[in-house]
This record gives sequence, structure tokens and C-alpha cells, in this order.
Amino acid sequence: MAVEVVASAWIARHRGETKVVDDPDAAAAEPATDEAAEKTSSGGKKAGGAKKKGGKKKAEEEPEEEAAARTKTIKIGTVEYFKAHYKTELQDHLVTIEIRAPQAQKPSAPGGIDLQSVGALLGFLRDSDTMRPTISVVKKVSEAIPIATQDALEKLIDENAVNQLARTLAEEEGVVFIDEIDKVVSEPNSANADVSSTGVQQDLLPLVEGSNVTMKDGSVIATDNILFICSGAFHVAKTSDMIAELQGRLPVRVELKPLTESDFRRILTEPKYNLLLQHRELMKTEQITLDFTDDGVKALARVTCAVNAQGQNIGARRLHTILERVVDDYSFNCEDYEGKTVTIDEAKVTAATEKLEKNVNLAKYLL
Repeated sequence: MAVEVVASAWIARHRGETKVVDDPDAAAAEPATDEAAEKTSSGGKKAGGAKKKGGKKKAEEEPEEEAAARTKTIKIGTVEYFKAHYKTELQDHLVTIEIRAPQAQKPSAPGGIDLQSVGALLGFLRDSDTMRPTISVVKKVSEAIPIATQDALEKLIDENAVNQLARTLAEEEGVVFIDEIDKVVSEPNSANADVSSTGVQQDLLPLVEGSNVTMKDGSVIATDNILFICSGAFHVAKTSDMIAELQGRLPVRVELKPLTESDFRRILTEPKYNLLLQHRELMKTEQITLDFTDDGVKALARVTCAVNAQGQNIGARRLHTILERVVDDYSFNCEDYEGKTVTIDEAKVTAATEKLEKNVNLAKYLL
């Protein structure tokens, strides 16, 4: 369909134009003509001397006649010609095509007013997509075909049906994940209890219970059947510190176990772009080859697990701190190790993190 659109635009510019091309049928018949010419020339050798003056003029006219016989004139302002040549010789030809103007942003309004529903009732927005104006653009054939293809595909899409399907899927199969919910929970009897945290929980309550939410584009989505999942560390506050209504709307509770030394080893080795690989590639930019032994990886996991257990448990984020401590000397003094291979084993990990473990042990006694 897009090719036909561009072809029509190209034909409008080249209507009535012709082109002289080689005739393959005349070229196929050319060898027989040559043989007849040879016979004629051999049979007329005796009479050649008497016709020298007239033969010279004919010899000049014959190549032009033969060239005209081997060619034919065709019309180029046709769809067939365009389809046969638009991928080759017509790539840089200019055409003027008409496409629909870019769609304007859908209207929205504060206060929970669904302008799409109001517009549909009044008949203003029902056919807004079909009422989009067209604009004329001048493009090369190679650029016009993708643009016309995209415009043709947009015409095949019923945006109202797409929006309705998206809304239905969101309402019936949607999942909302709220991370770090413990940050808006505080102990009710503590001196640092924040009134705003209770307000945030009360604002979340209608969403979890089920209500109509107005989106940015003005559409309304019902949250009655949407699955809400909340997660948090709850190191300070407890799940029982949430307001009772929110607890009742989150009936299923799952407690996750802390990461073990084995988990940290897997995190360091199994992902495709793990932390060890990232540090190796970073050191390669300084012409340093970084190699981690098996006992070195185990030591990294052991130290990470120990520091998390003794201080604040921040999970796998602790691996960044431990690794930076181990490769700190090579990162800041890379000129001393340029062109060398550095092997990180258990001894180097222990030496680099020994002070870190001691500082963690003493930090809890500081006021």
C-alpha cells in the first residue's frame, strides 16, 4: 500500500515522460542479420568498385538506423515502471506525499475528570484520530516509502480499541509493586513518629482497597482486581506498625531469609555481567589483567556475609564496598601495575578487608 502511495506521487511528477531503452527482441535477432550482411558483402565484392561514392554515404547512415532498430521507447510514468525500479535508480528521486499530522497530546484535567469519557459523550473526541489533518512533505523515494508505510499502518490501528484493551488488561491482570514500604511506617509510640507517614498509608489505602484512578491522559482505571505487592526490610519498624486498615488489605505475608555466603558467591559468578567481570574490563583500560581465584571469590563472599551480620545488613550492595576495598590500590596506582597480571586470592582479600571488619565491630559502640 505504501509503495502505491509513493508511486502515485512519483507518477504525478513524471506523467507523460518517456525513455529510450535497449530492445531485447531486436538484440536477439541481431546475429541472423549479421550473417545475411556477410553473405551480401561476399557476393557483392565485384560490384563494389563501381559504387564507391554512394556506398560511403550509406555506411554513415547504417549505424544510426541499426542503433534505432535495437532500441524502443517506453513510458516511465507508470506504476509498473516505478515498482520495477524504485529500489535501484529511483532511490534519490523527489516525491511529494501527504501524511497525517502527528497526533496531539490527549487532554487531561485535574480533579478526577475523565475528559475522554466526557468528550465521547459529547461526540468531540470519538473520531479525533480520523479528523487529524494531512500535511504535504517532500522526500526522496528511499525516505518516503518508510514514512508512507508507517502512516498506512497507523490507519489500520483502531486506537479506541487499543486503549480499551490496554485498560482491560491493566484492570484485570495488572500488578503494582511498592518497594520499601517500611519507609512510610514508623513506630507509633516512638519520639520520632512522623505524622506524614500515616498520611501516606491512608492515601495508599483507597488504591489497595479498590477505587477509580485517573491517569495522566485522563483515562480512568479501576484498581479492584489489581494485585498489590509491597516489600520492605522492616529492620526498625514492624509490619504490625502499619495502620490496621492497610494490614487488612495485605493479608499474605512472606518473610525472606538473609543472603548467605553461598548466595554471594553465586551473585559474583553466575550473572553474565557480574561484578568480577566489570572490574576485569575496567582494569583492561589501564592495561592491567585482573584475575580472581576460587579461594579469593569465596573470601569475598565470606567477608561480605560477616560485615552484613555485624553491621547493617544491606544485602548484595555490600559486595560493591568489599570489592572496592580489594582493588583500591590497583585502581589508584595503575601506572605501577601497567602490563602486569594481578591475581586476587584469599590472602589479598583478607589483608584488604581486615580493618573493615574491625571498624564494623567497634562502630556499634560509638555514640
